Amino acid sequence: MSKIIVLVLLIAGLAVGVFLVGRQTGFFSKADISTEPQEIKVSNISDNGFTVSWITAKPTVGFVQFGESESLGDTTDDDRDARPRLTHHVTLKNLSPQTIYFYKINPGSNIAQQTTAPVTQNPPAVPEPIFGKALKADGSMPAEALVYLQLPGGSLLSSYTRDQGNWLITLNNARTKDLADYITVSDEDVVSVLVSGEGKAEVQGKVSDKDAFSQITLGHTGDLNGDGVINVFDYILSFTKK
Repeated sequence: MSKIIVLVLLIAGLAVGVFLVGRQTGFFSKADISTEPQEIKVSNISDNGFTVSWITAKPTVGFVQFGESESLGDTTDDDRDARPRLTHHVTLKNLSPQTIYFYKINPGSNIAQQTTAPVTQNPPAVPEPIFGKALKADGSMPAEALVYLQLPGGSLLSSYTRDQGNWLITLNNARTKDLADYITVSDEDVVSVLVSGEGKAEVQGKVSDKDAFSQITLGHTGDLNGDGVINVFDYILSFTKK
């Protein structure tokens, strides 16, 4: 009889242990989900580098491991500093042209790959930079935000807000979508700028219109150029809570 009681107690103890481990595993899974990279974008692709950017649901120290094989080997921190952030902008530098690079966002992503652009003998265009300021809906400055710029037929460019919500993106490194050459920029080209951080907004305007992006309010979209061209994104950036 005593042996039966001991056996029952052992089985009960095992069941409780499995339950607690399951609860603990679930807890850590939830914590991991909040640091998983979301809205991953590759931008600023050149013959010697490219930028990987993403957001996380809670402030996280993000970094990128990379290399010419899946064993990776090199590590690069955020372009700003290695502290916990919701927005992450990491530029891989000193790479070889027309080469496949494998990279992994840490924490929380699988290994991906990107090919750098070829060297071109054509000189890049020298247009004026696009710049402006990002504001939150209440008029205050966002603590941080990512800025993306898309030229017609061009590769994606990116940067991030600095003091007082200011940002600037140069156009002379913009490539064609196939990365084969530098893109020709016209003053009449309509560029699209997406700002993502404590809210989200996209506006469009001509390259020649220096006031088009002077003030972008997060959580708002609009046709600042007055030409009827609007590409609407979600009004408020949201994170999935699990």
